[in-house]
Amino acid sequence: MSNANTSLDAALEGLADVTLGSSPSIWPLAWGWWVLIILTIVLIAALVIFVVKYRNKRRIKSKALAAVIQINESDPQALRKLHSILRAAVMHYFPAKNVSKLHGSAWQEFLVSKAKGQKRITKQITAELMALESSLYTKNPSISLADAKQSVTGWIQCCLPPSKVSDNAAADAAADNDTSIYKNDSKNQGVQHV
Repeated sequence: MSNANTSLDAALEGLADVTLGSSPSIWPLAWGWWVLIILTIVLIAALVIFVVKYRNKRRIKSKALAAVIQINESDPQALRKLHSILRAAVMHYFPAKNVSKLHGSAWQEFLVSKAKGQKRITKQITAELMALESSLYTKNPSISLADAKQSVTGWIQCCLPPSKVSDNAAADAAADNDTSIYKNDSKNQGVQHV
């Protein structure tokens, strides 16, 4: 055995020491990691864009609600201010050229049509909005400021900003209103428009 031990010792002395290589580096990354990084960046950018658009779309709604709250009951023009806040908010979200033409019963019908399908808009709210409109032209308003503020706030909260489906319906309704205006003109003036 001593002969085997000496040959084993001689063989071991001829071997070099075991060296640990450097640990593997993460660079360069495999293509799968690059895809994951790019997808993450795209998702974060899309989320930021969505949040910014969401906030911008609802900014006017928030400003209108804040303005309604700030109307003072002692102001003699309070109902007019409330009506102008509602009108300005509506004109921001719907085509202003079509909405600016609406007055009286046409304006009331517009508000009611936009409230259709909204579960939280009651008949009382729509009646109060109609009373607000008619109170603008009388000395003694038929609606209290508190009720008017509540109905305007409820309508703005539920109906603004409009959904994409109601945007298309609003464009169609505006086109119908434009043609009905021409029809009324033709009846009054005896001119037919084709």
